[in-house]
Amino acid sequence: MRLIDFSSIGFSFCLLIFSSSVSGVQLEVAYPNLYFDRPVDLQHSPDNSDRIFVVTQEGIIYVFPNDPDVTQTSVFLDIE
Repeated sequence: MRLIDFSSIGFSFCLLIFSSSVSGVQLEVAYPNLYFDRPVDLQHSPDNSDRIFVVTQEGIIYVFPNDPDVTQTSVFLDIE
């Protein structure tokens, strides 16, 4: 079972992968080429566009394709 962990580890979002035993938990970096300063939320677009939105504490919402190889984000909304 794979879930997206909404906290950040080293400011990189990680996938939390559960195996059948509790001791089998391991983390994988979901978007290794991206960095976010103080992320507070991560959402998947509900419109089937397969985009990810990251909200930062300073009020910027970034958007990028849901692709582990993505290297750039765009500012979706800036309410800083």
